Amino acid sequence: MKNQHRLKSKEEVVPDNIINEFRRINLIPPNNLHLNFLNMAYKYFTAPLKSWPLKLFIPIAILITVLIYVFFGKLLVSLATYLQYGF
Repeated sequence: MKNQHRLKSKEEVVPDNIINEFRRINLIPPNNLHLNFLNMAYKYFTAPLKSWPLKLFIPIAILITVLIYVFFGKLLVSLATYLQYGF
C-alpha cells in the first residue's frame, strides 16, 4: 500500500496566476528622480531604512514619546482623565 500522505508540490498548492501576480508585484523598478544629485541623496537617505528600520524608528518613537511626556505631562494626564470619563 502506497503512502497516501505525500507532500504536494508548489504548483498544486498555489495556482499559477497567483505566482505570476506576486512576481509582478515584487518587480519594482528603481526610483529615478531624473536628477543625479536627487538620486544620490535618495539612495543615501533610504539605504539605512532598508537595512535596519526598527533600529531607527523605535528609538526615535521612544524619544518623541518621552519628550512629549516631559513637556506636556500634566496636560496629557488631565486630558486622558477628561476623555476617560466621557467629557
